[in-house]
Amino acid sequence: MPVNTHAFESDYFDKNGNVADTQGDVRRAMQMRNKRNFTINMVKKFINARDPFDPQEHLKDIPYKDELDRIQIRGKKIEMRSVFSPNGVMIPATLIEIMPNIIYRFLDFGKVGIAYGKPLDESRWILKPEIGQIAKVGCNFKNTCSLTLTPPQNFVLGQVIDVSYLYNYKYVNVRGLSKGKGFCGVIKRWGFRRGPMSHGSSHHRKPGSIGASTHIGRVLKGKKMPGKHGNKYRTMINLKLLGLNLERNEILVSGCIPGNRNSYVTVTATRDNKIDKYKYILDLLYEQEKNVK
Repeated sequence: MPVNTHAFESDYFDKNGNVADTQGDVRRAMQMRNKRNFTINMVKKFINARDPFDPQEHLKDIPYKDELDRIQIRGKKIEMRSVFSPNGVMIPATLIEIMPNIIYRFLDFGKVGIAYGKPLDESRWILKPEIGQIAKVGCNFKNTCSLTLTPPQNFVLGQVIDVSYLYNYKYVNVRGLSKGKGFCGVIKRWGFRRGPMSHGSSHHRKPGSIGASTHIGRVLKGKKMPGKHGNKYRTMINLKLLGLNLERNEILVSGCIPGNRNSYVTVTATRDNKIDKYKYILDLLYEQEKNVK
């Protein structure tokens, strides 16, 4: 029976006579097909972008669950500083840069889509629908998130939320991603006491007993054990707003906040912050006496 040498050669050799790698060719073709020209995509997306100075339509009849004014802004942690009060008391403080937050989308219950951060150079790190929504308001920021702005009737599409919106507030909450410590023992993670370090002791930095053998006979849920420490979102509440810098878009809050330097944080200002009533009353009395004089 004759052998079809032509079919045999076509399966294993290419046009140049080299051995053909079928899987490699398929993979290479798929990569070329999936490869995007970011410049062309961006031009296509921004052709229909409207002028940001055009009149924007106000938002109406959007339900929201809170009647209290609540402002959330994304910022960047810069550094910690020491501030002296008029009485000469040193107060540890944190400097936060409030970057421009541009509203590109409205959601229900007071939620809005915010664009901020780095410029939008490439479109592969963000979904195409979001690129179109951001382009319609004339924004060119890469980072996006959803924040709470109530009441929503006070805001419009394309509006820039900056540090001036925190002018009438005295206390803020700051939420950020804490520093990752890696795998830690119970002493560093939970603050356990260590055992004796000498005189024949075998209990130095161990967690101790984690459960009885008879009753209950198992390890309870939530038992404090060694494990990964940090790298979780934490919120510092009721931080006093020590100062605002409208020119540099910076705020100074008392105390420390979670996260590394240049890490993004969320600053929340609301009317129902749980503040010290005694200090708040003293501040009100001081302001009244000042106005009377």
